[in-house]
Amino acid sequence: MAIAALVLVLPVWASVPIVCGVRVVIAAVLALTGKKQVAHAAPPTTVRAIDSIKADVAEIKDEAAEALRVAQDKLPDPVAEKASQAKEPITRAAATVASKLREKTSQVLSNRASQVTQAARQRRGPLLLAAADVALILVKKRCGRSRR
Repeated sequence: MAIAALVLVLPVWASVPIVCGVRVVIAAVLALTGKKQVAHAAPPTTVRAIDSIKADVAEIKDEAAEALRVAQDKLPDPVAEKASQAKEPITRAAATVASKLREKTSQVLSNRASQVTQAARQRRGPLLLAAADVALILVKKRCGRSRR
């Protein structure tokens, strides 16, 4: 329609590029406007999911600490005394096992394990996302089974 209107004033060979150029400029302006709106939009779902998971983990830690405190308060004194007496031999046994494990493990394997641990600590975000994905998949499967 715009080309037909311009043909009345200009030749066809000049009308087509002018109309196409105007449409490209309009599309570019709209694309830049959309890009700015997307940049100012709410954070992606993954960021919200990570924040939600962090809040859930903090809540679970608090509940676990409270449950431990309640359990220790209800624990009879003879049981608590036996547990404290058993703690020292168990700690020594664990230290012995750890030292033997260190002796038997090759340095190369130990270094590689350290590297993997450091890499995991540096990339906690993707690991948390993967864990959240696995949790969501498990929940969906469990919900699907319960509906049958």
